[in-house]
Amino acid sequence: MEWIVFFFFGFGLPFTVYVAVQFALLIKLHGSDKVKIIPPIPVMAYVVWVTVKAYAAESNLWPIMLILCSPVAILYLWVVGYFALRKRES
Repeated sequence: MEWIVFFFFGFGLPFTVYVAVQFALLIKLHGSDKVKIIPPIPVMAYVVWVTVKAYAAESNLWPIMLILCSPVAILYLWVVGYFALRKRES
């Protein structure tokens, strides 16, 4: 239950939003535009790995990288997705 609260109502919400935006853009975009949204995936995978490792070590700051990096990844996806979809419409 605490995980649901963290990822849907707490500080983990930006990561949940990042995952949703990533999947939505992977479905919506095609070709070279899809390649442009791939760079955050390995970065965020590393962030999740560090977060899990810190949680296992019982660190009290275990979610800090997840909390700080998720909005940056969302912003990157928003900018790339905005211009890709705008280009496709014109």
